[in-house]
Amino acid sequence: MPKRVNLSDEIIVEMEKLRAGGWTYRSLSERFGVSSMTLRRVITPGFRENQRNSRLGMRDEVGNLHLVRVTKRPYTGVCELCGKSPLRLDWHHWDNSHPEHGMWLCYGQCHIFAEKVELGLVEKYKELKEWSVLHSSRIKE
Repeated sequence: MPKRVNLSDEIIVEMEKLRAGGWTYRSLSERFGVSSMTLRRVITPGFRENQRNSRLGMRDEVGNLHLVRVTKRPYTGVCELCGKSPLRLDWHHWDNSHPEHGMWLCYGQCHIFAEKVELGLVEKYKELKEWSVLHSSRIKE
């Protein structure tokens, strides 16, 4: 497997020229020692944006991950729940039959929170908290 390296602007320009001259990503990968996926990200204009806006990983009943084409709202780089600009945002959708209905959320905290809300764990937490307060006040009496 090719190792990951930082690519300078000069190398990227050379790769773009070779690619325009008919070189495949695989041959460029072997020549420069980087993965072909890295080359696609670096050389192809809008590659990441296209992937981000058009694909979604969805799991089937067995748990296998499949990429599905989806038209999402434009990526703004800001979490729609907390308003922060983290390094990574995920597209969170709540209905597998309509994955285009969703929102951009922080990869960690906000996305996990949204998943827990949908599982009904927020209501369960509130019930347990209320029960705990009731029972702890009875113990003190």
